[in-house]
Amino acid sequence: MADMDMYAAVLRKAVEQGKRVAPGVHLYLQFGSQKIKQYAKGKGYIELFEKAGAELIDPSCWRMYQCRAWRLDLGGNRLL
Repeated sequence: MADMDMYAAVLRKAVEQGKRVAPGVHLYLQFGSQKIKQYAKGKGYIELFEKAGAELIDPSCWRMYQCRAWRLDLGGNRLL
């Protein structure tokens, strides 16, 4: 859960400065388990992450596979 705390600290600072994820950039945050997702929800992190422009991914083995298997080049084109 320390990783969620770290992401929240960084994104909170950005949001406080009026910043968010730049257009054309994707920031994916995947919860490692339902327990971690509930932790983040309880701390108010989900709203913070969304406000910062992060794209949240629910925990699942299939998503983990997709994240590893789909490699993108700098233009966002799928390599595999």
